[in-house]
Amino acid sequence: MVKTVEEIIIKADGIDVISNINGVNNVTQLSLESGEDEQNIFERYNLNTLNNYPFDMRIARALSNNEEQLKDYLDICRRAHYSKGKISILDSIPHIEYDLKDLKNSSLSLESQLDMYKQANITKEIFKSKKGIAEIKLSLIDKAYYAIQEFLANRKRETEVHYLAAGQNNIIRNLREELKNPELTAKTNEVSNQYKEKQHENPTKENEEREVV
Repeated sequence: MVKTVEEIIIKADGIDVISNINGVNNVTQLSLESGEDEQNIFERYNLNTLNNYPFDMRIARALSNNEEQLKDYLDICRRAHYSKGKISILDSIPHIEYDLKDLKNSSLSLESQLDMYKQANITKEIFKSKKGIAEIKLSLIDKAYYAIQEFLANRKRETEVHYLAAGQNNIIRNLREELKNPELTAKTNEVSNQYKEKQHENPTKENEEREVV
């Protein structure tokens, strides 16, 4: 029994997957939190190697029960990434809708909201050669809001200052205390004696060096 996905609706509170099984429509709701099913999909379809072109894991999860549709979707993402021109969109690809009307008022963090907004634009760009296959429902005001938030986030990453680790403070030396220290005095005398011995062993060489200078 093949489950053909006809429409995927990604919202701020979950994912609606509208599919057809033997002529009967069926609606399955998925949470935005992937959990174990994402790991299972990665292992089953070896998605761990697909790190060189973007795809939406929400769509991959929605298509996970139809291997042909999932592979067609990933193949289109790959071709769109490496192609400069338009690409052909297979009929197996379902209608994809990002219903983001309630995104700004959702419980998602701003980072998660921006991620969904950016992924929606990436998906729309991937399927631009086939009108209506990927749509984004978002008001003009909210589009402007997320565009500004995305700009600010990128600006923050570019101007972020990476501070060096704090260095150790230099210890202020006290010369008088060092002169009173018998251990330091012994080391000083030892170095002095070694220097005198070298002078005594080779005085001619030292005189020659002085003449050259």
